[in-house]
Amino acid sequence: MDEDDVSSRKGALPKFLEHLSGAGKAIGVLTSGGDAQGMNAAVRAVVRMGIYVGAKVYFIYEGYQGMVDGGSNIVEADWESVSSILQVVCAASALPGSLN
Repeated sequence: MDEDDVSSRKGALPKFLEHLSGAGKAIGVLTSGGDAQGMNAAVRAVVRMGIYVGAKVYFIYEGYQGMVDGGSNIVEADWESVSSILQVVCAASALPGSLN
């Protein structure tokens, strides 16, 4: 892939983001579970940027215990899985097993 292809694929991103590559890397997203302003937006940004740069992004449910237990507590995220996260009612974050 030459430099022109990279520029057109990256669109109008600032130059400091053009060199990012997540190929072969993975990101695990877990939160403490408490209510916090902006947490949904932060989770969405991490997931989308991770996917954009080519990394695999995973949600980890049930906090650190879910990370240790693995299995169904670790789910691969995709673009659509965070598409409506900003509209999620704050009360949903208090449910046991929720991502945030």
